[in-house]
Amino acid sequence: MQKAALLHDLGKAYIPEQIINKAGKLTPEERQIVDEHARIGYEILKALGFKGKILELVKMHHTYSNINPPTTQILQIADIWSALKEKRSYKKAFDDDIALEILLQKMQNGDFDKKYIELLEKIIRSEGK
Repeated sequence: MQKAALLHDLGKAYIPEQIINKAGKLTPEERQIVDEHARIGYEILKALGFKGKILELVKMHHTYSNINPPTTQILQIADIWSALKEKRSYKKAFDDDIALEILLQKMQNGDFDKKYIELLEKIIRSEGK
């Protein structure tokens, strides 16, 4: 999981910079290009000889379902959390409450098992004390 966490966005290196750093909302075509980064990263790592769980995690890190294995859900949650908490060219950084609310909504939509979001919330709330 540690290796997959470090490598999961490798495919973004092959997405045009003007799309990755676009200040505004992506067009549907641009969104489709960005969405390819998980598959691209998977293909690159596969060609380099990576196998098994690393490939699965890289390929699936944007395929959300609360029936995904725990490692996949944890990587997905961490990926979303970092995207929400970081300032990007197209958005400001969100505070903990807003970021947690977005993840809770995704949980309610069936993207994640409730226990992982509740654990993250517990950790975040305990750090604030």
